[in-house]
Parts: sequence; C-alpha cells; structure tokens
Amino acid sequence: MISRVRLLEHARRRPSEVFRKAANSPRASSSSRPADMALIAVFLVLISLPLPGLIFGFDRSFVLEENRILKTRPGLKLERAVLGRFPSTFEAYFNDQFGFRKRLIYWLALVKVKGMGVTSTPGVTLGRNGWLYLAGNVALSSYRATRPFTPEQLEKYRQTLEARRDWLASRGIPYILVILPNKDTIYPEFMPPAYNQVNPRSRLDQLVDHMRSHSTVPILDVRDDLRQAKQVERVFDVTDSHWNLRGGYIAYGRIMQALSAWFPEVPSMARSEFREVVENGPGGDLARMLGIADLLPEERLKLVPRNGWHFRHTDEMFPIAARCAHPELTVATERTDAKLPRAVLFRDSFAAQLIPFLAEHFERILCIWDNDFDRAIIEHERPGVVIQEVVERALELPLPGDP
Repeated sequence: MISRVRLLEHARRRPSEVFRKAANSPRASSSSRPADMALIAVFLVLISLPLPGLIFGFDRSFVLEENRILKTRPGLKLERAVLGRFPSTFEAYFNDQFGFRKRLIYWLALVKVKGMGVTSTPGVTLGRNGWLYLAGNVALSSYRATRPFTPEQLEKYRQTLEARRDWLASRGIPYILVILPNKDTIYPEFMPPAYNQVNPRSRLDQLVDHMRSHSTVPILDVRDDLRQAKQVERVFDVTDSHWNLRGGYIAYGRIMQALSAWFPEVPSMARSEFREVVENGPGGDLARMLGIADLLPEERLKLVPRNGWHFRHTDEMFPIAARCAHPELTVATERTDAKLPRAVLFRDSFAAQLIPFLAEHFERILCIWDNDFDRAIIEHERPGVVIQEVVERALELPLPGDP
C-alpha cells in the first residue's frame, strides 16, 4: 500500500516535472518511421478508393441483389428547388453506388452470417436449421403479439369491412377477404428462442374471432390448412419471406370453395392436374437482403400444370391504378372465354403464388398491389367478384381508409 507521505509528495510535484520526465523517456526508433508512413499511405489510398471506383465503375461487374431499388444519380439543374435537394439526393446516391460497395457488403455478410452466425442486416433474423425470417418492428411485433387490438380498433375493422361488403353487394358483386399467415406463424419452431411470444393470441386471432362473432363478412383464414399441409410437404421457402406455390395452392383451393357459392360452374383444379417440380437456385428475398444469396441456395417446390397454363398476361397500361401504393406492379391476366367471370384482386406480394391459379378461372382478373379499396377501379372494371388478399403482418399497420 502506498504511504500517505508518498501520496502527498506526488501531489506536490509540478506539471513541468511530469512533462520533463516524458521528454526524457526513450523515443521510438527512427527505423519505424517508414513503416508508419507506409501504413498511413495505405490507409489514405483505401479510404479514397470509393470515389474513383464510382467514377470509373471499377466494381460495376460485381452482382449483388439487395431486394430493393438502389438510388440513381440525381439530375442537376440551375433551379433553386433542384439545387436545394441536390446535396441530400447525391448523398443517398453515393451511399448506394460508391465504388466497391457491393463487394464490401458481400464480404461483411460472409463474415457475419457464415463466420459468426449473426445477421448482417436488421431486416433479417437467422433462424434454426438455416431458416431465415423477416425481422423489423412490424414483423416481430406481429409474431410476438406485443400490440393487441383494442376494442375500438376491432370495431373500426368491422365497420370498414362491412361498408366495403355492402357497397359491393348493392352492385351485385361478392366480396371475399383472405388473410394469409406470416411464415413464422406456420413455422414457429425454427424461430430463435430469444423472440418469445408475449400474448397467446395474435391480432389475426382477435380479428377472426371478432368478425365471426359480430359480422357476416366472409374472412378466409387458411392457417390450419397450411399447418396440416406442412406435415406432408414444405409450404414456405426456407430463405424467403413468402410461401411457395404449394402453399399458394392451399389458399387457392379455399378461395375457389368460397367462390362456388356464386360461380358453381367454375371448379378448382385438382392437385392431380399438376406435376411436382423441384428447382434449385440462389436464395430468396431474405438471402438477397443479407447479400449472399449465392451462398444460401433454395430448393423451390413448385407445381406445374400438366397441360400448361391457359391465361396470358396483358401488356396494357393501367392509368386507373395511378393512386395505388405500387401502380407499377399492377398486372392483368385474360382468357378467351366469355363465359368466365371477371375479377379484381387487391393484393400484396403474397399473391404472386396465387395469381397463376386464380387466373385460370377468370376471363379477366386485374391485380392491384394495394391494401386499400379503390372504388374507382371497381367501377371501371365492373368485375363479377372482388377478392382482397392481405398478409398477416399488415394487420400491425393502420387500416387503410376508403376513398
């Protein structure tokens, strides 16, 4: 233990003595200076590479799919508004396009995912046995059931859905709402145990129970059908946030069963009419978000009709859909059979595995990527039925209001 006298002696020491002692300490050898300078030069070169890499496109040939649209170079005009926005728009462009960015992201993902077993992006959760899940506040709150509906919110849903049903019924148009489950709802066993479920009942449980008790609006809940089907085959992709075509076929069968009340002459296609096909390729959207889709391959389980598809995609423009959330993703299919009904499908990304099956049964089906309910589109199309498809996690978002 240091004595009190010695502590007082140190306290009385003048600052000049401290600096004199440091000055008299042994200096680094002059032979280390070239190494230090070389290290500094290498550092400066490395941090300067992104700009010439962007200008000359040194890394342009390297392919990296990020499951999003990267920013493009902003235009520059001698206008006040354009000049005011230019610094922020150029920064966003540079952050997405600087030289060697794609390669650096790939290497980082490789080290983190393959080397350390942790995610390289907050948007993706690494599950067990190689399963990937969508993360983020909306996805995780949906899985963990941390924000149950209030009674007022449930009533708002009932009133809104009944208003849509009644508006269509006054025009002789049936309305079907199908809510498709999240991947983690059907395959919770591969979710990390750290993500505990706070409440035993999800928002989907609440909404289905409330509507069945207080309304006659038909809601198709296919969770039990998919859980039963997964005992026989996989109905979701391992590296994608979506289901596969075999899962889509399950919901298609339920939709056609509901439609038979109005269109009994349009039966669904039997499973025996399809061939089971397995295709191997790079990983799905979650693997692309991680940046290493080529290192996380996906075995895609498909269904291919034995006699081929009979519908065709139209190449028309859709100005009527300009107000929708994603007008650029509006599609329409047609069949040359005037005896078939017409339909409008309000949908999200999960409907990609539904559209091929449904398109076989309609003279025309217009598919709008939007959770809203645009009456103008329905008036324009004059369909025989309106189908609204919504993924479960969308229930975490505010209910879109009707125009």
